[in-house]
Amino acid sequence: MTLKYLNKIIFFIVIFNFNLILSKDEQPRWQEFKYTGSFRIIDYEGYILKIIRRTIEIFEEKHVSGGNLPILDQSIPINETMNGFNVEGNVLLYDGFVNKIKSVYDLKTNRNAISNSKEAYVKDTLYIEGVSVVYDSLLKFKDYDGNATMVFTFNKMTLNFKITQNLKTKAIQTEMELSSLNCKDFQTMAYPFDKYVQMGVRGIEKSGNAKFCDNFKKSIRTWKFYDCLQQAVNEIGFAELCFYC
Repeated sequence: MTLKYLNKIIFFIVIFNFNLILSKDEQPRWQEFKYTGSFRIIDYEGYILKIIRRTIEIFEEKHVSGGNLPILDQSIPINETMNGFNVEGNVLLYDGFVNKIKSVYDLKTNRNAISNSKEAYVKDTLYIEGVSVVYDSLLKFKDYDGNATMVFTFNKMTLNFKITQNLKTKAIQTEMELSSLNCKDFQTMAYPFDKYVQMGVRGIEKSGNAKFCDNFKKSIRTWKFYDCLQQAVNEIGFAELCFYC
């Protein structure tokens, strides 16, 4: 066998072995790329709307229609003077319930979808308008005890939510939080509306009474919006993903 012929055989063996090694190398890299490669969330806005609709349906079925939206009792300190007339004491608000929710909606500009190598998520903001809360109230002032019915209508509150899917495990996580409630932006009706009740209402409304606001926020957090969102996600799943497109 000539030296020239032997060199050709050695060259072929080296190239063949290199190709085998390269093929083995490429396999795990390709499998990993299936999780970390480029992809997009298909029609994420349509998915968000589907989630919102179902969440609201569940919320209405389980809570609004059943009157199951608890409102915490609270005692509001009052010290008000108007035209020389002063009242000092407390207004006890108790047995509260949600009488009406005017509307729940989202804004297209707040819908968003983000993806990276490990997870994909969609997020949005729910706007809840015209929440009317009815309380029985007991007015305990220095020189007066009386009862009244008070209705507080909050113009707007917002809830942020986020739905995340882990791209490897496919596990889905949901998050929701009360992001805003303007306690200065509400209207009050009361009956009977005598001078004592008027002063009590004035004291509650004054500068968006901080204690009243904090207690109402605590009530909202017990309304199980999160549970309704979680049930909707369990039923619908995550948005459709398109890899390599």
